[in-house]
Amino acid sequence: MTPALHAHLTCWLDWAENGAPNGEPFWRGWGLCYNTPGSLCAELRELLKSDSGDGWPYPFGGRAQYDAEQRDRTAHLNPQRLAWVRGKVGR
Repeated sequence: MTPALHAHLTCWLDWAENGAPNGEPFWRGWGLCYNTPGSLCAELRELLKSDSGDGWPYPFGGRAQYDAEQRDRTAHLNPQRLAWVRGKVGR
């Protein structure tokens, strides 16, 4: 993982763990990929693909889970997503 992606995921995790104000700077209803800019998104997708195997492209509970999180704006609360990010940033 590049230092830039590590910093981005750390920022996302800080946001998610501290109230997650919508749009500041991330969106609650979006998963990690849609909250990650440009070239970092490509790197993130490759990392997620390698870690999730058959779970790709919805590695944190499947499509129905992701759709519900989008609708309810709760993607930042998904325990699997949080655990994955914590593991990647070393928390």
